[in-house]
Amino acid sequence: MITPQKKRMGLLSLLIVGTLLTAGGGAMAWFFGHDTTLHAQRDQNQCRMEQVNMFGQRHTVKEFPLTTLQAAEVAHRRSTRSKNKGSRNTYQVQLRTNDGVYAFSRVWTSDAEGHQQRAKQINDFLASRENTLEVTQSGKIVRLIGYGVTALGLLLLIGFVRRLIRRLLLGA
Repeated sequence: MITPQKKRMGLLSLLIVGTLLTAGGGAMAWFFGHDTTLHAQRDQNQCRMEQVNMFGQRHTVKEFPLTTLQAAEVAHRRSTRSKNKGSRNTYQVQLRTNDGVYAFSRVWTSDAEGHQQRAKQINDFLASRENTLEVTQSGKIVRLIGYGVTALGLLLLIGFVRRLIRRLLLGA
């Protein structure tokens, strides 16, 4: 009886795929895995959107007077996926101001309920007399996916190094 032989990835394939996954996962975590927070102070007439990246570094994205903030809205768009899976909506909180519309976060997600909740918190604050507001959209899930893809890429690169060393030492 003939049994099929197990086919393994070649050295070059391990290097290329490992490098792409490591870089892609890192880029995903870096560019899309940040936490975005809107801080509002009524007594100072100030709104500040701030991002915290995967290393904990804070970065102010936008500052504007609170009096220019008119409302928070949830925008949606239909994202097309593969042919057999159809399409679905993705959502993003947007802040409508006198100066235009600003995205609360660069990321569009399928979490409609979470986006509706954040928009409601902002709109409730605008309608109230409360002095402070802090609303955060977490990028934790995107970061974790990015870390997982990076880890898979690193495992492939470790496999590449092991096989390269074995080939160099044994001449196999």
